[in-house]
Amino acid sequence: GYLWVEQDSGNPNDVALLSQTGQLLKKINIRSAVNRDWEDMTLGNGPITGTSYLYIAETGDNNKVYSQYSIIRFPEPSANIDTVTTWDELKFIYPDGSHDAEAILVDNNSKDIYIITKTDPVSRIYKLPYPQSTSSVSTVTYIGSLPFSAVTSAASSVSGDELLIKTYTSLSYWKRNKNESIEDALKRVPVSLNYQVE
Repeated sequence: GYLWVEQDSGNPNDVALLSQTGQLLKKINIRSAVNRDWEDMTLGNGPITGTSYLYIAETGDNNKVYSQYSIIRFPEPSANIDTVTTWDELKFIYPDGSHDAEAILVDNNSKDIYIITKTDPVSRIYKLPYPQSTSSVSTVTYIGSLPFSAVTSAASSVSGDELLIKTYTSLSYWKRNKNESIEDALKRVPVSLNYQVE
């Protein structure tokens, strides 16, 4: 019944646990992590079967000045702890230079991570396949693009069969077919949902 929240660049390296009415339960520090430009966050499967992991996208780059990015991954903390002391840093580079990205998806079946860029003429989709290295820098693979740009967030249902991608002005929805990969699902034309612009 609670929601995990992270803050953008320049804010502390914390995650916050909020009620669905906006009440702050607590903040949990990610020890020694650096919030250079945290963007999206998702909950999904990871290395240990049956354990939920939080994934934080250290992928923002408004001016496209960075050469390297990362995903921070750790088991979902219980509400009675104050600090996450150990976490994985999944470092990566793009095969075609710098990008500003604000959206990630994790496939709960394959555990592949998808990064979706924001400021390219059309939002590009890159894949960081499982198992992701925790000791070296990986190169993500370009797998396609969306028919729009300015993607600011993405989400998957717990079962993984529904996907949402948000821009400043729109919300797009995909229903995944059985055994269909995220990349194949995103090749289809989405359903446009009603969205009240913030």
